[in-house]
Amino acid sequence: FNACFGNLWSQPSALCTAASLLLPNGRVLISHPLGRGFVDELRASDPQTVPHSLPSREQLMRMLCENEPCAALKLERLEGASTDKTLKAQVESNGAVPTRAEAAASVERAPYIALLRLGVVRRLRTCIGLGGAVATGFGRGSRKLGTPTANLPCSLFQERLADLPTGVYLGYARVRGAVHKAVANVGFSPTFGDDASPEKVVETFVMHEFESDFYGEPMKLLLLG
Repeated sequence: FNACFGNLWSQPSALCTAASLLLPNGRVLISHPLGRGFVDELRASDPQTVPHSLPSREQLMRMLCENEPCAALKLERLEGASTDKTLKAQVESNGAVPTRAEAAASVERAPYIALLRLGVVRRLRTCIGLGGAVATGFGRGSRKLGTPTANLPCSLFQERLADLPTGVYLGYARVRGAVHKAVANVGFSPTFGDDASPEKVVETFVMHEFESDFYGEPMKLLLLG
């Protein structure tokens, strides 16, 4: 977003769309060579064309925290947005203590750079809880891959799964009174790519060695990311 972020009608929506297009560790750059002050002047003269300023650190963090697709973005670098940092830099460079107005003016003249990176693991804004008796499943994970999975009866929460994006999730599973780390796949059996299970399913690998199967026993699953 070079020299255009202030022109966007919805800055959070633009960030969320960018985040959805990135691969893990991909980056989003927001920049303007003429700085925040220049954008603020444009906004004052033509708010229809430039409805927003360039975000401060606090505004950026609010965008990331309040919009779930953006939650995976981490702020790596921010320049030209902090008056306090500019004030400190000026004091260290020449020993003089500028006024806050002078420091703010310096920020406004400085190029604006905000660099965000998409994390490998995206923390869910709201934890997802699922539970039920462990179903038998199709036995493919155990027979073909040597990795048995505990499948939850999806008929109990198909409505919740309908809005849950497919993918690999991490969290915790409670089985037989104990809590263990777990990895769950939510999808239409993409591992095998056949039509054996047309419904959206939750296949969970509980990271613990059990002495025996626990089919039919209750399991609670908490997905965090």
